[in-house]
Amino acid sequence: MTYAVKSACVLCIAIVMWAGALAGGWKWILKHPKPARYKPAVTVANQCSSPAAKRGMAGLPAKRELVVNHWIREDDLDWTAPAAKSVRRSDFVDGYSVCQVHAGEVVISAEIQPMPRIEQTAEHFSYPFKIDDPRVLASIDAGSRLDIFDESTLVAQNVAVLAVECHLDQVQKKCFAVIDAGVDQAFRLQEIKPGASTIVIRKSSKK
Repeated sequence: MTYAVKSACVLCIAIVMWAGALAGGWKWILKHPKPARYKPAVTVANQCSSPAAKRGMAGLPAKRELVVNHWIREDDLDWTAPAAKSVRRSDFVDGYSVCQVHAGEVVISAEIQPMPRIEQTAEHFSYPFKIDDPRVLASIDAGSRLDIFDESTLVAQNVAVLAVECHLDQVQKKCFAVIDAGVDQAFRLQEIKPGASTIVIRKSSKK
């Protein structure tokens, strides 16, 4: 075999190996999407009415403090209030609070949005971590703080929950805690096998 033929063979092998590595890297990227950059959402003043301004409006008193992006569930609101007869549950339940609302303050439908608002920036990352334990799901919301373990290994410590989202696919409802994760934490979270995570709630937003 001549030198030229040998060189051509080596070049072909190198190209095949490079193509294989490129394909493998592309598959890894598809399987491990880059976490979204965010900045925490804040109350939008011109969308929020004062407690005095909301007197007489069709709304329901909050049974606990609701932060921005709080996922509103039935037990967050006082359905025994007189106004409950004149509002639609679908306008409130499973929506997200646009405003900071104190316990006892009226929540109106104009201050509820269908999805949480997590603004994008270059400084932080948001990571949707799947929540399978219904007890954890019932105890957390925007403002909660979590420790997340991969079996016995601590992967993310005291991370803030930015929002909780649930989506219905063809089989079942899947719920995620969108957490404030560093880049290294996000990649470690992606490596946790299904069913291998343990979540410890440091701070619950459900009181």
